[in-house]
Amino acid sequence: MACKRTYGSRYLPLLCLLTLLSQCLADGDDGCPQQLTASQQIYSPFVPWWHYFSGSNQQCWSWASCTFSRADPARTQQFAATALVMGLIPLTFKDIAWPGRRIILLSRPIPNYVEIIVRGLGMEPKWLDTHAEHKEEIVKAWWAESELAVWTWNKAWLCTIISAASLAFASTAIALTEIYSKRSALGCPYPVFVLSWFVAGFLPALAHSFFSRMRKRRERRKVETMFGNINLGQDHLVKTISAVQGGDEWWIVQLIWAIYYIAGTLIFTSIMAVTVIELLVWVLTSAGMTAASKLLAFYICLLLERQYRPKPQQNSLMPVNADEAVKMAKAMSDPESVELMTR
Repeated sequence: MACKRTYGSRYLPLLCLLTLLSQCLADGDDGCPQQLTASQQIYSPFVPWWHYFSGSNQQCWSWASCTFSRADPARTQQFAATALVMGLIPLTFKDIAWPGRRIILLSRPIPNYVEIIVRGLGMEPKWLDTHAEHKEEIVKAWWAESELAVWTWNKAWLCTIISAASLAFASTAIALTEIYSKRSALGCPYPVFVLSWFVAGFLPALAHSFFSRMRKRRERRKVETMFGNINLGQDHLVKTISAVQGGDEWWIVQLIWAIYYIAGTLIFTSIMAVTVIELLVWVLTSAGMTAASKLLAFYICLLLERQYRPKPQQNSLMPVNADEAVKMAKAMSDPESVELMTR
């Protein structure tokens, strides 16, 4: 018996150590904040990682991992559902929700850098050829049909400043929303993936403008080769004007825009552990961001167009031969593609 007690006492400290170690592992083996219960950890909207972790910004991974590891199956399903809705935000707000009001019809070409800015902000500037018949009537009818343009024609500068300030406010809100969320699974130490995606919209706009001008030059050279050196202009042909960005351009432009929107879907979907209240905030801030962007683009074009014409009047009398021009101008607000033919 003495030998047995000696044999057992030899391993007693080791057993105690293993017991304590197992208890420690059971209490905090995930490295998560122990002052939070599982439900508090899972439902923690807009609680940044630095509230419970210190040190490197790589700790944001630990904060997101704790949320997922403590989530029950029902909450995991909710995270998957909110991620799906998040993925629909960029395509819906920047493309689908604004088809009828994306096109801005102008009477004259605008500078290349302005075209890039307007297109990067989410609008499509279009103008008819210099020699297009009824061009002035068409453009005048388009602006007369825009109630926003009629109401704010003489306040364009003020509205431009307000739109720019609204865009700055919305950009700040987007950045703060991501910083105080669980952030992106693409790399949570970088806190502004979503804002960077909005800013990156000027890159496909640059490519769009470059290839568009190249296409027009080639079409013009083709016309001159076929008909000689006469001023027919590019719009003597049937031309499809599409509200979809790049829809009436070469395939390379459409591919660039498609890659841009796919990247946006990926970025929004990658925001980790989005709660319902966070999803609502994301929807509101994204809607405000796109609305402010498009309003700013609209008023930039209005400032340029205001140099060439007086304030449009709704229900004003049009020239006798401009009935078709009015119809075409109204059709510019149709979500479907519009075929414009100038004879």
